[in-house]
Amino acid sequence: YNVKNAYTICKKHGIRFDRVEFDVLMAAYILEPVRGQYSLKDLISTYLFKEVEGEGHAFELAKTRELKELSQILAREIQTAGADKLLYEVELPLTNILSDLEIEGFRIDRDLLDEAGRKMQGEIARIQAEIYEAAGEEFNISSPKQLGVILFEKLDLPHGKKTKTGYSTNQAVLDTLIDKHPIIEKVMYYRQITKLYSTYVEGLRNAIDEDGRIHSNFQQTLAVTGRLSSTEPNLQNIPIR
Repeated sequence: YNVKNAYTICKKHGIRFDRVEFDVLMAAYILEPVRGQYSLKDLISTYLFKEVEGEGHAFELAKTRELKELSQILAREIQTAGADKLLYEVELPLTNILSDLEIEGFRIDRDLLDEAGRKMQGEIARIQAEIYEAAGEEFNISSPKQLGVILFEKLDLPHGKKTKTGYSTNQAVLDTLIDKHPIIEKVMYYRQITKLYSTYVEGLRNAIDEDGRIHSNFQQTLAVTGRLSSTEPNLQNIPIR
């Protein structure tokens, strides 16, 4: 079950094995890519019609005992679905390759990342000052409640119904106000640049390991379409700007 983790852990300790005969997680995903949940407990319940009881170490042992029977059932399901080649010749070999990629990691140019961060911080300070000037006072731009007070009470811009938490200042609301006041476009830009800074400068910087690389996790069984997903952090979703 989830052999990629086993590959990676073993390789980090100098132990390498080339392949396993079967991975129930991978097989279950191929059979039902829209399922979403593939915990071993769920798969045992679905395919073996059993409930795994207990907790802690005993619970883990109880789940493991069912693995062989579960693998046999899923292997037959794979054969019936005509997905043998996909599982045995594509997905299982790919699992080992992805493990190698995770261990290798992505080398990060920390100096370039820091330089980009300094540029963004300068831009954030500039647009923040412009927003304060347009509002006539300083406030927490990242606070929807404080922003709502500025936009809809002080500047008297059109707004929806006020709730217990204040006025809505989400993207859809700001889009309707884009031509009502210059502050709106500035706030939208402020949100973009602060998001870029927190996610792609601070976020990536915090993910750099001791070897100077980021070791992202590649998910084979996440996207319904069959494509790979990258998590912790997501390195397949870096904005070009």
